[in-house]
Amino acid sequence: MEVESASQAVKGFLRRIGVDDDACWRTEAAVREAVANAIVHGNREDPGKQVGVAVELGGGRLVVRVHDEGPGWDGKRLADPRDTTRRLEPRGRGVFLMRHFMDEVVHDRRAGGGTTVTMSTRLQDPARPPRGAYDPEPREAGMTLTSRRHGDASVFEAVGKITIGAGAVRLREEVLAALEGGARNVVIDMGRVTAIDSSGIGALVSAYSATANGGGRLALCRVPPKVLEILHITQLSGVFELFPGEREAVAELA
Repeated sequence: MEVESASQAVKGFLRRIGVDDDACWRTEAAVREAVANAIVHGNREDPGKQVGVAVELGGGRLVVRVHDEGPGWDGKRLADPRDTTRRLEPRGRGVFLMRHFMDEVVHDRRAGGGTTVTMSTRLQDPARPPRGAYDPEPREAGMTLTSRRHGDASVFEAVGKITIGAGAVRLREEVLAALEGGARNVVIDMGRVTAIDSSGIGALVSAYSATANGGGRLALCRVPPKVLEILHITQLSGVFELFPGEREAVAELA
């Protein structure tokens, strides 16, 4: 199971049974990170190995289990990505976000191979139980990215999800290409970003570091509330320069 299909399936199920939007968002974010870890760290990106996701809801608790078929990995002892010595590392935020969004996260590394990550949180049983066949959420198109120059600044507008895979990779690569092409400063318009995960945050951090290393500045504008919440959680909202709009950002960096 791939990251996008798993997270969308869980979100669609929760919405269908009447779970509120905030709980759906938090659970989807945790599932996205857990499945990504299962693919990358558990199965080590072996296409022959599978990832399974199971959801249970009852007794006032939501439980999500994510299982991989790899040799096993340990997510119990990981450094805090908010530490000042690690804040600009492009990796290492996935498990941290899972623990933030869920009440409990348990890693069970099995002797025979494979790891099961069990995440649970308090959640009131929804008013309406599921009926009939489940129709998955319509899949959202991948991220699109456009760019333009304003003097020595490259302005990027991202639309869609900056998440593991093409979205995060493309953002990082295109910012690096702009810097190599002569841009000094970078503005990223986030106004139409619908989701971001730890890989997307890592892409922003990589872009920030590359810009700063070249003597420039990177700013974000029109950051949506949910994206801003993740920046606050990871203590990066004080690292990036934030502006209400593109015009203000470009003027400040000029």
